[in-house]
Amino acid sequence: MNVSPCPPPRIAATLPARAGVGFKPEHFNDIRAARPNIGFFEVHAENYMGDGGPPHRRLEALRADYPLSLHGVALSIGSPRPLDREHLRRLAALAKRVYEARSILVLAGDLAESLAHYFEYQLGILALPIVAATSAGRIAHLTRGANKQDLVFAISFRRGLRQTVEGAQLARSRGAYCVGITDTYLSPLAQECHEVFLASIESPSFIASYTAPIALFNAILATCGEFRRERTLSVARAITEEQRAGSRWYGD
Repeated sequence: MNVSPCPPPRIAATLPARAGVGFKPEHFNDIRAARPNIGFFEVHAENYMGDGGPPHRRLEALRADYPLSLHGVALSIGSPRPLDREHLRRLAALAKRVYEARSILVLAGDLAESLAHYFEYQLGILALPIVAATSAGRIAHLTRGANKQDLVFAISFRRGLRQTVEGAQLARSRGAYCVGITDTYLSPLAQECHEVFLASIESPSFIASYTAPIALFNAILATCGEFRRERTLSVARAITEEQRAGSRWYGD
């Protein structure tokens, strides 16, 4: 890194009036070795919500030398604007549709497959009839049989993946209610779906960041859990017991 060394470590109550940069874990060793003269580092709070481990150790080491700016990207909580109650209303209405649907189809492809399988796994914990389709053939076969009792989530960003967009088109033509998850109202999903939720995938790197889409899905999952609270608590108790004494967990 071709920058001058930083001054001695300091602890700041507020961020200095200097330029900062976003922290990438792959740069940690270079930062520790060169200690560049940077005002502060910014991190996404949602990336550090786990307990302990290497991410937190890196963060603690970084904080010893630099001020940190924590940037939350979920919902509008903590923003200068009031809480987005319309967004919350839409989440509640969506949770109602989730529970009323005959089946829930999640369409995606390419890297967005990870989001589809994440959502399928988590919503499946509540024993809801959800299926992820992430290949062109499977999307075509499943959406061909969709009807007005079904709920379809179509996930694709930027220009939109053909298999996902065409799957949403087919599902809607069969009467299914379609929800688009994308990053712009210019997306073809915004035109094909009954409603759309936006989540940015921008990052300072050459790769897309799915921090915001994951936060959106977590908000949907939390709303679904709250919609049938007693059912969710019953499932949570069963999961707690299974994690305590279940046979699939490693033990000495």
